[in-house]
Amino acid sequence: MDDLPFDFEEFDIIWSEGAIYNIGFENGIKKWKNYLKIGGFLAVSEITWTTNSCPKEIEEFWNNEYSEIDTASNKIKILEENGYSLVGYFILSQNSWIDKFYKPM
Repeated sequence: MDDLPFDFEEFDIIWSEGAIYNIGFENGIKKWKNYLKIGGFLAVSEITWTTNSCPKEIEEFWNNEYSEIDTASNKIKILEENGYSLVGYFILSQNSWIDKFYKPM
């Protein structure tokens, strides 16, 4: 993911569903920008805090597992600092995770 065999400015869109964390959000958006054509789009899903307060145990777990976990506003700031313009974002509903992911597991 961090050493792709493609030419620079080759793609109109790069779509990464639940995978950019493998190389880190900021590292990924910086590296992948080279592969986008001018005016191209980057679509990523990223684990994001939906609140500024959560149980200490959960916060410690995620900070240990993925130190780049952060709020949407801070992720958007990172995008903007790296030359991206946000088109939009959305948050998956709680029941989509519970009913469609955790319960079937």
